[in-house]
Amino acid sequence: MAIDFKKFEKLDTVTAVKDVPAGNHLITDLSIFSSITSTTPNAQILDIVESQVDELEQVSRYGTEVNSIKMDKPLLRNQEIPHYATEADVKTADWQALVSPANPDQEAALTEVIAAKSIRMRNYHLETVEATLARALFKQEAKAAKTDDGDVDFNAVFGTAPLDYTLDAALGQSVYQQLAQIRRMLVKEYGASRSYLDRFFCFCSPDLYDALAGHSEVTSLITNKVAEAAKGVFIPVNTAGYDSFSIGNITFILADDDRYEIEAKSGLFVPKFQSPDRNPFKLVRGPASRNQDIAAKGVISPYYQKVMVDRYNMVTIHQEASFIPLNLRPNYTLNVKLK
Repeated sequence: MAIDFKKFEKLDTVTAVKDVPAGNHLITDLSIFSSITSTTPNAQILDIVESQVDELEQVSRYGTEVNSIKMDKPLLRNQEIPHYATEADVKTADWQALVSPANPDQEAALTEVIAAKSIRMRNYHLETVEATLARALFKQEAKAAKTDDGDVDFNAVFGTAPLDYTLDAALGQSVYQQLAQIRRMLVKEYGASRSYLDRFFCFCSPDLYDALAGHSEVTSLITNKVAEAAKGVFIPVNTAGYDSFSIGNITFILADDDRYEIEAKSGLFVPKFQSPDRNPFKLVRGPASRNQDIAAKGVISPYYQKVMVDRYNMVTIHQEASFIPLNLRPNYTLNVKLK
């Protein structure tokens, strides 16, 4: 029975595979970055630079002098969004092996292959997003070699860098007190944004994680179930596949795979904000550009897929994605090292 190949061009593979499990992507799953869409190939972000709010001066009741105010200064940040394009051919050899007298449906076999390759392409996209988010946080960089602007060094652009702290986890040293010092250092940098702080995540190397998790002060919090522990040591977070524990509003995560470039005996403190407007970590997604049918629809999505059939009835799955992570405040994070 002949196959009507053209009908496959109507498949919505993105919707069809959206509920298929995609594995764990730690930074993505923790929603540290706020998603923003751009209808143009450039990311344009209004970055609010806060001015200090000062105490008002008293004035003469019947005089003419008045106080003045300073408004927060909005700066327009403009960055071309890198683009990704991927294709996978569906060849006769891919689906013919799935057809047999017991399973004679050729269209079903072809659909199965298309679905499998669509899922695989999506997983490549998700892994790429996670890698770019990790690079923006841990190295304060974004790859953009194929754009006019080139690669981005966020430390150079904003003239700041992550804070530093050396933590002593030796027996007899108060880890809890040192964590309080780290919190104070960080929130001092946040200004008015501290009111929108949800919590901190500390991505730890194995050495740092073990030193903290095994410290007598931490184990005492857990075993004795004191007031702080009752508030949520071991607060549940979406870190499936990664060991984690929490003390107060800090969740420590053992980030021990190759995605996260963490030096031995060190870690990175990263804030999570409740308000997207106050969040300095943005993931900007842009439009499709290679396939005009997708581009003309004007819908901004995390990624795009299109099944295409040529004049020889050869089937190709086309995928596009346009995105860049932005780290607008490298100084909102803190590098911690074990003494």
